Amino acid sequence: QLKTMKVEELYPVEEQQVVHSIFRKLDKMGTLIGIAGISQMRSDGGTVPVEINASRLRLGGEKYYLGIFRDITLRKQAEDALKKERNRLTGILDAMEDCVYIVDRNFGIEYINPAFRKEFDALKGRRCFEYFHGRKKSCPMCKRKEVFEGQTVRWEWTSSKSGKCFDIIDTPLKNSDGSISKLAILRDITERKTAETKIKEAAITDGLTGLLNRHGFFTLAEQQVKIARRSGKAFALVYMDLDNLKHINDTLGHKTGDQALKDVGEILRRTFREADIIARIGGDEFTVLLDNDVTPGTGDTIARHIQSNLEKFNESRGRPFRLSISIGTTRCDPRSPCSLEDLLNRADLLMYNNKIRKKTGRMKIPQYAERRAHHRIKTGIEFTAELEGHSGCPVKDLSLGGISIDTPERYDTGSACKMKIRKGDKNVTVCVGTVVWSAAGVEGKYCTGFKFRHTGNRSRGSLEHLISELKFQE
Repeated sequence: QLKTMKVEELYPVEEQQVVHSIFRKLDKMGTLIGIAGISQMRSDGGTVPVEINASRLRLGGEKYYLGIFRDITLRKQAEDALKKERNRLTGILDAMEDCVYIVDRNFGIEYINPAFRKEFDALKGRRCFEYFHGRKKSCPMCKRKEVFEGQTVRWEWTSSKSGKCFDIIDTPLKNSDGSISKLAILRDITERKTAETKIKEAAITDGLTGLLNRHGFFTLAEQQVKIARRSGKAFALVYMDLDNLKHINDTLGHKTGDQALKDVGEILRRTFREADIIARIGGDEFTVLLDNDVTPGTGDTIARHIQSNLEKFNESRGRPFRLSISIGTTRCDPRSPCSLEDLLNRADLLMYNNKIRKKTGRMKIPQYAERRAHHRIKTGIEFTAELEGHSGCPVKDLSLGGISIDTPERYDTGSACKMKIRKGDKNVTVCVGTVVWSAAGVEGKYCTGFKFRHTGNRSRGSLEHLISELKFQE
């Protein structure tokens, strides 16, 4: 039957012109391999998709064409299924609010969804590093190697153009020809990152003054002290206490007292550099850590600078009160290392000396005022505190100046609380404490630090006796 037919009759009418072009090309090139996209007639009138491999021959002076036709019906079905699946995938990606793109091994962009075009404007380059970053070569943070090794990688990237932060998932995508492309999905997480930053800042920031709180100060200061030690540079710590805050609160109201604390924060920001660690670590207590290789005379210079800015503020703002700050400054020489706690205790004692000198004109601190110099002593498990509304709160440590207690709730800084300190079933003393810090502890509890105030002679004597006993046990 075939011997009675012409070659073009083996193909549908609409494809016969294509067949003629194939033969013309074969005449020029001599060989054609893997020609697909055409269908061949069957004896029953149907058609079958074929792939043609053809070559031109000369035998005995005659020209012949040798053609091998392979039925690719199954391959076409698989390709059509993959194409259908790819179109379905593309439809899904087109509808996504997240930005999506696909690139090949050579960074060539194969697909970009509408959300991506809207976010990153028009296409500016055929390769991803040209399009995203305006670079001439691949980016150092690219996850191409991991993805083409079969891994799915999740990471974050901040656009230098828009400042937005994106959560990116890069995953391998298998193509119909067996090759691998990289599918990337970008989700805008800028709002979430901003919220996370605010939460982190709130955890270490004093809500009233905007300075660091006690937790924030110790977190940053400990790290800075380590750096200073490694570099061999001296650093200094300034400890300050706002004078007469109780008088301001009692006569002008707590709102005015809060304003006084805010004013101190503003003055400290003006006085010190951004690199210095400035904090409000208690109700009326502030501290600053300086690490700029301070010299032995730096303390006096700092104190004069603070007092000068304080006077300028008092003269210019017209507040119904005059700000006054007691200051203690101490320096840590790298040749004589000291801990941050020791540095705070020394500066605190010097500050208190300054406060007493203002009130009495005496240089020597009275014996009872040396409570600030006493280090805290760890108490045993038999010591508890009974607070207003709560009993059986474990006492962690104790000094003549204050106490640290595990509490079932967070206490507001500056609030006063009456407490009974107990050893087993016996009352040891009754004190009034002011909250200087309250932080999250373990198992849903909080750790709260109190500074003793209004301690009468009787309760002070009981406390001194207890401290003496604990010191002896140590």
